[in-house]
Order: sequence, then structure tokens, then C-alpha cells
Amino acid sequence: MTIHATAFALTTRQSANWAEANKRVIQSYRLWQRAAPEIVKLYLMDVDVAAVRSKIRQEYERHRHVKDIGTVDVLLMKNQMEFQGVEND
Repeated sequence: MTIHATAFALTTRQSANWAEANKRVIQSYRLWQRAAPEIVKLYLMDVDVAAVRSKIRQEYERHRHVKDIGTVDVLLMKNQMEFQGVEND
């Protein structure tokens, strides 16, 4: 499998308001949830896709109460870097 470092790259940007930040968080959450079956296959994991999806939800819930838009933007940036790393391995 060929690795494309920029296959999942997005530009880093700041959210203008809470509505935009919330929209970006939901988009990233859905992206991870859609990728769960591929992640299980890619890493030859001996767990059910539902367990991976549950862990993804747990990680998002851990940061549910963050109230600073700047912090949300940093978490989204780290999230995207993590997704790139997972999908490119």
C-alpha cells in the first residue's frame, strides 16, 4: 500500500463562532465513525467495529465540556493529525 502523506490533509483554521466549531467537531466525529471498519481491517484488529466506534465516542465525550473556542480548534487540529496518521499507516 502506498502512503500519501497529504491524502487526508486539511488546512488548519480557526472557528469564527461556536456554531462553526460545533459543525467541525461533528464532521470530524462522523469521519472517524465512518472510518472505523477500515481501521479494524487495516490494523488486523481482533475486536468488533462496534467496540472501536464506542472508543471513538468515548474520546469525543472526554472533551465534551471544553468551553474555549481556541482549545476546541487545537483539539480539532490534533484530531486531524491523528486521523492522518491512522489512515496512512
